[in-house]
Amino acid sequence: MSFRTSLFIFFGLLLIGLGSYFTVHNGWYPVAIIDFKFVSASTLEKDYQAAAHYFTNALLTYGANKTNQNVLKEESTKQEIRRSALEKIVIDAIIFKEAQKEFGDNLDVRVENLISKNVQLNNLAEAADTLYGMTLEEFKERIVVTQARRELLEERKLTEKTDFKEWLKGVSQNSKVIILVPYLKWNGSGIEITSS
Repeated sequence: MSFRTSLFIFFGLLLIGLGSYFTVHNGWYPVAIIDFKFVSASTLEKDYQAAAHYFTNALLTYGANKTNQNVLKEESTKQEIRRSALEKIVIDAIIFKEAQKEFGDNLDVRVENLISKNVQLNNLAEAADTLYGMTLEEFKERIVVTQARRELLEERKLTEKTDFKEWLKGVSQNSKVIILVPYLKWNGSGIEITSS
């Protein structure tokens, strides 16, 4: 093997190693696949942090003692918050896919109309930061927009005289969901923690 070939192989392996490091370090790897759409670890981590921030503030608001404050540090609590955050991401993705089917190109316009009629976003910036540790833009995208999509579908199912929860359960069971977090699994309608 020539020096040039050895150098090429060395730098190739170095680039692969650096690429792998940055992929893992930045959370660019998938933790779930929902109907061939990937959910990255960084997305899950952001939602997990927001939920943990919310629960910490809730405990402090309602006068938690030292024992109650420590419950958020327990591994089982962290797993439950992560499970809940990932389940919300999965259900939101399923709802988004179904809302796109129902409303097509009009979905974004309908969502914006619903939000502008019912939510004063300017007043939510401080609350979003205080309660969830999110910027207003993050709060709008992760909470407000996903809830608006859900409400549009609920309204549509109500006019069709269809029970939304049963419909969502059926759609969820027909969705292809793969969970890549070792202690979590999809049971057809939600995510559960498997025994470690």
